[in-house]
Amino acid sequence: KMFKPWDIKKKIYISYMGFKEQKAAIQRELERFSGLLEVVLPRYSLLLKQEILNEKELTELGEIEHFLIGVTARITELKERLEQDVFGHSMDLYYKIKEKANNGDPEAFKKLSKLRDTYAEALKAGTVLHWN
Repeated sequence: KMFKPWDIKKKIYISYMGFKEQKAAIQRELERFSGLLEVVLPRYSLLLKQEILNEKELTELGEIEHFLIGVTARITELKERLEQDVFGHSMDLYYKIKEKANNGDPEAFKKLSKLRDTYAEALKAGTVLHWN
């Protein structure tokens, strides 16, 4: 298919609409995932509390535990990727605005002050990793 410059706006619009649908799908999946955990975790806890397990229960406990370890690793991986992407993009934005402010742009200076305040609050709250 040939590239048509007039299609760019259409693709951006479709991409944005795609995000809304993806956002809704992710929210649905997170709720579904949370609901499934609410079924698995109590069963796991119940099996852990039992002093004597038959072979079937012991196998089930092992399978659940193995599964939960894998799920925890995957959640940690996704969380780290999200934090790195969001932090990286926000730092990139910060330095671009800082460069504009250093070049005398008054609007950039205002934005830079707001960003500094926001980052300081996030550091105090522990929601941003401090790499130093």
